[in-house]
Amino acid sequence: MKLCSSPIGPTITRALVALLAIAGLGWSSAADAQETIRRMSDVHAACEEARQDGRRKLYVIEFERFRLRAHNADHGTVDVDTRRNLRAFEGAAEFFPNRLEEIGFVSSPARARELLAVARTIPASLRVGFFLGFDSPSPACVARANITTVRFDLAFLELVNGEGEVVAREDTERLRSWRDDEELDGIPGTGPRARIIGATDLSGVEVSTLTPLRRAEEALGRCFAESRTRGSEREGRLSVRIENAPRRASTELSTLADPQLSTCVEEVLARQASGYQRVEVRFAD
Repeated sequence: MKLCSSPIGPTITRALVALLAIAGLGWSSAADAQETIRRMSDVHAACEEARQDGRRKLYVIEFERFRLRAHNADHGTVDVDTRRNLRAFEGAAEFFPNRLEEIGFVSSPARARELLAVARTIPASLRVGFFLGFDSPSPACVARANITTVRFDLAFLELVNGEGEVVAREDTERLRSWRDDEELDGIPGTGPRARIIGATDLSGVEVSTLTPLRRAEEALGRCFAESRTRGSEREGRLSVRIENAPRRASTELSTLADPQLSTCVEEVLARQASGYQRVEVRFAD
């Protein structure tokens, strides 16, 4: 399985990379919801949840007993030693990658030495974000005697030092796919519609509530509906900059190749986004 450095992986389009770089905003505020595994009852609940149909949940667990292997020069990684399962709760639960793939951190030789030094400190930990049943419907958990084995689909890895600071992180394509689906699920309604997912005020600071901007979403949805009749993609994003003196809006970047959509969005936001510097819009159908 391919691991990509957080927060942006190489498979994200150039347009999205630029959008993120310019906006400085996260695209998935609600998408980072996760459930922490703290006790065996949480393991049992996660295993039961994995047997149900529907959207997979993102779980997180920390392992204090783990080992990083020496730098892998061929892959440019420091891998987690999974030749023995990762154990939790005094051995009552054992975790291993579903496909037995290598998991680890992308690093140079010098960076590898730093990570290995951190891993040897106490109480450093390995934080694992994972899904159950994400890649296949086969049983994710098997209980034998007093041990439950858990086959997880990796979402992300974090190496945490003794002070609780994250010193390395790797995200997987699974996590990015899950976040994208979460964003789409978070756009209410059916058919062509729009959702404002981020904004900054006149000083460039991200605003904490988007409620005042919600009044623009119906008109933005109509813009997208017209765009769909012209054959535009089923989903996309726009980053629009607002100038307040004189009032006008301009599209900085778009993942939708429809200039008429950009013009329509600019007209709507120029009228209804007073007091903002930049607005991020997500579209879906």
